Amino acid sequence: MPLFDQVLAVLFVLALLGGVLWFASRRGLISPRLLRSNLDTADTIHVVQRIALTPQHCLHVVEAKGTALIVGTFPGGMVFAPEAPAFDASLQAAMRRSMGGQQ
Repeated sequence: MPLFDQVLAVLFVLALLGGVLWFASRRGLISPRLLRSNLDTADTIHVVQRIALTPQHCLHVVEAKGTALIVGTFPGGMVFAPEAPAFDASLQAAMRRSMGGQQ
């Protein structure tokens, strides 16, 4: 029974806290924005994919405000990829060179 009493006490305290927050937001004492989650806003940054190149070097595809960015991380810092069309052309040229083709 002591475990049940502890669980009941925790639930009571959480319910009391929820009631106080609800009452304070209804009275205008705190902003209702504090109670909402920020996960659905357009200002969030999401890591779409992470690719480990070595144990200390990674490529991250990051989405920020609807724009995808490529970020490279290494022990000394991070590097942002250039704009997508220029990056795509550079990547294609590097792939052709590595395969023995012309630039």
